[in-house]
Formats: sequence, C-alpha cells, structure tokens
Amino acid sequence: MPWWAAHSCRSSSRVGGLLLCCTAHAPNKGSSLSPRLPQLAAAMELVSGISQQLAERKNDAVAEIGSTFTELEKALGQRKGLLVRDLEALCGAKQKVLQAQLEVLRQG
Repeated sequence: MPWWAAHSCRSSSRVGGLLLCCTAHAPNKGSSLSPRLPQLAAAMELVSGISQQLAERKNDAVAEIGSTFTELEKALGQRKGLLVRDLEALCGAKQKVLQAQLEVLRQG
C-alpha cells in the first residue's frame, strides 16, 4: 500500500481541489519539494482560478452565441413572412390580370 493511501496528516490542506500534505510521512523526507510547497500551492491556486475564469467565459460565450442565433432566427422568420406576403400579393395581382385577359379573349 502506498504511503499516501493510509495517510491522515492533520496539517494537510486542500488547494485547487488537490490535497497538500506535510512531507513528514512521505518517503522522500527533506526533499527539495518541501520548501517549494507554498509556491506550488500558490501556483495551483492561480491555475485553478484561471481555469474557473475560462469556464465562466466559455459559458458566457455559449450564452451569447445562443442569444445571437435566437435573434437571427427571429429576424429570418420575419423576413421570410414578409417575402411570402409580397409574393402572394404579386401573384394575386398577376392572377387578376390573367383572368381579365382570359375574359377579354372569351368575349373576343
């Protein structure tokens, strides 16, 4: 069993979702890692904060994209409706002209 599996140090703390522990129980006591723990903890906190900001910015961008496409879909729907109404009006007017010409030809 690794040393950390059964480790329950009271001076351990969580930083950025990772457990930081005193190195008293580690197999490499006195390693060069010990003096760097505060720097590593600060770096982990910084990276964790940047990761959180990235996730928030991504969520904001996804929401903005969704909102923009909703507006575009609405504008396209309005334009489509206008074009269809114009086409129906134009076809109706042409149909009347054709009907009038047909009447003239029948009376002819």
